[in-house]
This record gives sequence, C-alpha cells and structure tokens, in this order.
Amino acid sequence: MRRLRAVPTMVGLLGLSLIGASRTMRAQGATLLVRVRVTDSARAPVAGAEVSLVRGLHAVVAQGTTDAAGQRLLIARADSESYDVIVRKIGYHRADRVFLLNGRDTVTLSVVLTRIPQPLAPVRVTARQDAARRAYFIDADEIAASDRTIYSAVDVIEKLRPDMIYGLGGSRVCPSIENVFVNGRRILMGTMAGTMAVQVRQLPRPGKRTDGSGRPPLPMDKYRVPGAPAAILHSIRPEHIAQITYNDCLEKSVKVNRGANAAFVVLKPGVGYSSDEGSYVLGADTTRNARPSVKKP
Repeated sequence: MRRLRAVPTMVGLLGLSLIGASRTMRAQGATLLVRVRVTDSARAPVAGAEVSLVRGLHAVVAQGTTDAAGQRLLIARADSESYDVIVRKIGYHRADRVFLLNGRDTVTLSVVLTRIPQPLAPVRVTARQDAARRAYFIDADEIAASDRTIYSAVDVIEKLRPDMIYGLGGSRVCPSIENVFVNGRRILMGTMAGTMAVQVRQLPRPGKRTDGSGRPPLPMDKYRVPGAPAAILHSIRPEHIAQITYNDCLEKSVKVNRGANAAFVVLKPGVGYSSDEGSYVLGADTTRNARPSVKKP
C-alpha cells in the first residue's frame, strides 16, 4: 500500500517538473521588446542615434537608429537575464544602460546623451602624456573590440593594459598595483570566488620547485596583478565596465587617500558592486542593492 500511495506523489512531482521545464523553455523562447527614448541633456529628442541591444560583452542581438522623436523599438529573443543598451552618435559621448529582465518581456528605457565639448584652442599633448594615457586608460569600446578571451577586469588589465600593474617605469620604479576603487570608492577586499582564484594562480606550475617551506612562491611576473587587487578585479565582469584609469606611484595630482598606485574602475549605469558577489546588475531588490560593500578611504 505504501508503494501504491507513493506512485501518485512521484507522478505529481514528475508532472510539476515537466511543467516547470516547459515554462522555462517558453521563457527562453519569448520575444523581448525594448523601447528606448534618447534625449540630450536639455531633454530634447536625439534623432539618428545608433541603438544596440547587447548580451554579454560582444553579442549584439538587435540594433537600429532613433526616429525624429528620439525613439527606437528593439525586438529580440529573451535568452538572457541581463542586457546592455548602448547608444552612440557622433558628437556625443557613448551611453550605456544595463538592466535585468526580472521576468518582463517589455522594457522601457530613457537614455540621456551628453555632448562632447569642443576645444576652443589647440591642446598641446606631449609624447609622454600621450603614452601614459594609452597605457593607463581603457574604456568599454576597446574592451569589446578585443579578440582576446576576457573573463574579468583582471584579464582586461593583464591582457590589454599590462602597464597598469607596475606603471611605465616597471617594477624598479613602482611597486605593483596596491589599491582598487570602484565608482570612486576604495574596495578593501574581493569576493570569496576572487580570493580563491588568486590562490589558484599562486600554485606552482608543473615541475616548478617550491622555496623549501612547502609553500609555493608568490608569482612576481610583470604581467600579473597580485593579491587583494586581483581578487577584487576578478569579481568585476568585463561587460559591466565603462572605463578603467590607473595612477602610478609617481602621480602627484591625486586628491584622494590611497589614490596613487591605484586602479579606478567606473561601472556602467545600472551596475553595482558588492564585496559579496562582485559586479552585478541592479534590480528591483532594494535590500540587496543597499548592502554596504565598501568603506570610505
């Protein structure tokens, strides 16, 4: 009798699992509508702006240009939890809006473009300043344009901007990067996953001897971000980055504490950072978004 009574229960559970699976399949195949309205800083509509709906770092799933009212409807298959709307127009700064679906099939967004100021007089840039800018700055466009495998902000620096680790002078002039700021606030520790990733990086390579203490030696490779900075940067996804700027140890114009020998990460609008989970897309869960994750320097 016990077996007979257990059969309906098992059948019911199987039925529920099949229903759940079918709902998931329908959700993955659902059509996503994204209505975008683009204006300038004076709230006037911007026509002719290029609007792209991007999944992850590279995958453009829909795109088009705004009409005379500054509006554009993008249609795609809802096969991801988060997307990035990128708006570009000549004469304006690029604008991003990262968002979560949260079960929705229709999203309405307003994006404001800011004009690129026109210089009134010729700007003199020395060769040294130009080299420093190329070595110490990278933005979302350059990250997305790279054909290298990029999993996190650590890869962005190590593979695309290795001079951010020690500076242009190398390890004889400056120590390795010591501090990381995210959206203007100093981060003191990385996520647990980031810390574990750093520990794995420190394991000796096959056939490599240890220092006799049984502990593997710390990597001193010029092209590796060390310790806590690596743990923090490992927890920042590349598609969440608007830009990264680096100040080496010789920088004297920094007005913030610990601002020299530091990387400053700016996240795209709609992205937050928590020392529990790293960078994440802001959603409707205000409790989660309000968790303190950093301390003032």
